[in-house]
Amino acid sequence: MKTANRSIIFFLCVVALVATANDAAAQAAGRISGQVADQAGNPIEGVLVTALSPSMESFKIEKTTNKKGKFVIAFTDSASRYVVELKKEGYQTIVAPINPTPGQTRLVEYVLLPTAGGEQAGDQRAAMTGASRAILVYNEGVEAQRAGDLELAAKKYNEAATMNQDLAAPRTALAAVALMQGDYPGAAAEAEKALIIDPNDARAMQIRFDAYRLAGDKEKAKEAEQALRELGGLSETAARIFNEGADAYNAGDMTTAISKFQQAADLDPSLVQARMVLAKFYFSEGNLSEALARAEEVVALEPDNGEALRIAYDSARRLGDTERAAKALDGLAVSDPEWAATGLYQLAVELYNNGQTDEAAQALERVLLVDPDHARANYLLGVALFNSGQTVPASEHLKKFIELAPDDPDAAIAKDLLAYAD
Repeated sequence: MKTANRSIIFFLCVVALVATANDAAAQAAGRISGQVADQAGNPIEGVLVTALSPSMESFKIEKTTNKKGKFVIAFTDSASRYVVELKKEGYQTIVAPINPTPGQTRLVEYVLLPTAGGEQAGDQRAAMTGASRAILVYNEGVEAQRAGDLELAAKKYNEAATMNQDLAAPRTALAAVALMQGDYPGAAAEAEKALIIDPNDARAMQIRFDAYRLAGDKEKAKEAEQALRELGGLSETAARIFNEGADAYNAGDMTTAISKFQQAADLDPSLVQARMVLAKFYFSEGNLSEALARAEEVVALEPDNGEALRIAYDSARRLGDTERAAKALDGLAVSDPEWAATGLYQLAVELYNNGQTDEAAQALERVLLVDPDHARANYLLGVALFNSGQTVPASEHLKKFIELAPDDPDAAIAKDLLAYAD
């Protein structure tokens, strides 16, 4: 019998997540019901309202106000950060933060000023309410940040926060800029101020957690994590930490990478990618106990994940845990029948040739669950069972083999074994 060489290689290729880990982790939908009017309070029809997300480049929702100046936008992920742009010819375009509340409809109102120049524009700006002026300055900060001028952006955000101390968005923006500049204490402080104004500001919660985490303040990071968990806003945070791990991995810093992947997995129980990367890494490093644990976590989330099942099986088999190996094989027989009929058969041949008869028989039984007419699997299982003294089931498989492959060179051996068993 020819020995088959088995070589299963797991390639650890890490790429960043685009946004949150998966759709199942999306937060409860939130709705924004808005109204747009002029300075006199008259509704403005035909305003193009565009919702965008700085954290999701592909996200874009466009609405147009009706005769009453109203529009409604439904969001699928209330934990993400959004801005809304309002544009109509003859009026000044404004960009403002917009934060849906999970499971609720939030009412917002906007005032558009007519386009004007010189003294008239100055008069109109001076006549604006504190809230409107603050939003206008905030928008100037947004534009500066888009242009890459973080210093000017922070200055504008601070002005807006001073103008209207009831507006959380400028404080959250200040926190975001500080975080980007590596000022973690400053980011945490601004996020805390934003949360005093709006305790449900998911973006501020995420920045606060990141700031304390990156500053090494484990106690405050744990408190911030719990607040995020209660709000249901951990998915985006976990995805961001996963991306940090991907960057570290691609830079060759494996210690940091594995730490980040584990943090992401701990934060978001549904983040399959983090657990899968960990399973592959530990398997490649020979840490079979950890590889098995992480692979089984993936299988618990995705029972038909063939890659995770293969890692679980290989790890359990090498650890000598026949029960967990058998469980993984059962899953593979259902989720990856092609591998069971080919790769698993080749593995069974190797096991048999190495004298691991019981393990070989276990694998061959799963092969035959998928492909009962696999001639060679019937033959090898029949021989394995015969050698272990189980002549009755051995005879069944040997007869099946002869029926399926009467001209196979090993058919004569099968007939001799049957004659001996009789």
